[in-house]
Amino acid sequence: MATVTLGATLIVKDEEQNLPACLDSLRGVVDEIVVYDTGSRDATVEIARNAGARVSQGHWDGDFSRARNAAIALSRSTWVLTIDADERAVLGPHRIRPKLAAAHGIDAFTVWVMNHRAAAQGAGHEHPGTRILRRAVMRYSGRVHEQPVRRDGRATRLADLPREVLRLDHFGYADLSRLKSKAHRNNEIAQGSLDAIVAGEASANLAEIASLLLHLGRSRRASGDRQGAVDALETLREIAPGTSTAIDGTAVLAEVLLDADMAEPVLVLASHLQTAGAQRQFCDWLRAQALIRLARWGEALVLLRGIDHLVDPAGRVRGLADVLEAQMHVAIRMREQDEAVAALLRAMVEHGSVAGRGHLLLRLWGPRPPEHLADLMISFGAREHLDAVVVELRSCPAPGPAVADAVVVLARLRAGGLQAPSAGDAVHPEAVRR
Repeated sequence: MATVTLGATLIVKDEEQNLPACLDSLRGVVDEIVVYDTGSRDATVEIARNAGARVSQGHWDGDFSRARNAAIALSRSTWVLTIDADERAVLGPHRIRPKLAAAHGIDAFTVWVMNHRAAAQGAGHEHPGTRILRRAVMRYSGRVHEQPVRRDGRATRLADLPREVLRLDHFGYADLSRLKSKAHRNNEIAQGSLDAIVAGEASANLAEIASLLLHLGRSRRASGDRQGAVDALETLREIAPGTSTAIDGTAVLAEVLLDADMAEPVLVLASHLQTAGAQRQFCDWLRAQALIRLARWGEALVLLRGIDHLVDPAGRVRGLADVLEAQMHVAIRMREQDEAVAALLRAMVEHGSVAGRGHLLLRLWGPRPPEHLADLMISFGAREHLDAVVVELRSCPAPGPAVADAVVVLARLRAGGLQAPSAGDAVHPEAVRR
């Protein structure tokens, strides 16, 4: 039986800051690393070579698929993992090999990608991406937002990899200046492709044009060109009504309009999305944001209470931190103090929305005993972000340090199987789901 091998392929340019951590995350897991450089002027090529990667010094012509395919052509592996320099692979090295070896009749695997964002941007999101390809069968298509397809044009046979086998952490959205630079670049590529089609210099079917308009709308939004985004997305909805691409575009359009505080049209678009089959909770999240902008607090709070899982039409799983913080602010408006506390605590303890929020939490809690707040914090069951919460509270004035000390003590008691004293009049966690 032939040995199944796994390689990683990257296309890079001036990535000396990101590349070392990416390559470190692949160490001991993949059999080879191929780096296709598109014209770096920094130490990217040297870093890649020193890490043992096979490096090709190529060129950049605005076509992501050509570059991806050039990298794949250099690989010698059975399977290739497509990864970018601003991503980190979190792999189970002893779990992924059996999956690949048993993948008879499978062309590619989808992998969960977690997109981390800067605190000012709100919650991150995760989405499935087709990232592991059978090298002999697959290639990339599309100048921007390239997608893997079979070389023979037949439908790709896909399978999913669980998160515990492989997850990619993407940090490209966490750098706002870098994000805007990428958006401008993608904007130019998508607009250039559309211009070539209009001028008759390139051919494309309706689905390809619709996809370009969607990418153009997203890129224009990210670069701050709201009117340009609206124009592209409205054109998409007009020429490809009812398609999955138009549904995705409608969701992006709704968020562009929310950015501009245009609430009434968002209520209409949310209804369109729900009729088209979008997740009801995602539609309710759009409605709730519009109702908040219209100062219809009670209606918004009812919707926010019902959101516990958020998936947009593109399949991206959205974090709940933004929902919980919106619930907190609306609950304050509605004088639902306990609900506001519980929502903020969930955002902090369960979803990591911690920085700068300690002062607000203490103000909402008021003069009640600090140990009761600590007990409530522990009761949510999440431990991943507790250390960050403790650090945040220690930086606050009294009673912040006392609450932090109580959290540490209670966490140790619970870890040892001991029961802490009852919190008495503390807020019940279910206050957030009233």
